[in-house]
Amino acid sequence: MRNRANPAVFALILILTAVAVVIVWPSNPDRYLPDFIPWPKGHGLTIGGLDRETMRLGLDLKGGSYILLEGDTSALPAGSNVNDAMKGVQNII
Repeated sequence: MRNRANPAVFALILILTAVAVVIVWPSNPDRYLPDFIPWPKGHGLTIGGLDRETMRLGLDLKGGSYILLEGDTSALPAGSNVNDAMKGVQNII
């Protein structure tokens, strides 16, 4: 026997999914989705004080981050090759 709550829960899930898609839809979908389908362009969203004009990109999509590591060569013995030591450190990292 079917539970009467199943259609209501399914409808709620569909409504929440539609709202989530509207909220996160990109302003330029051709950049993120296959271009052989004519996707609608996003026009931003304003709900109360929340104003989203375009999709916000995380660090992985913006270009990542930059880390500069410097080696302390003062502990190397005199006469050792600094380039070889740095290559060894690069291989370990």
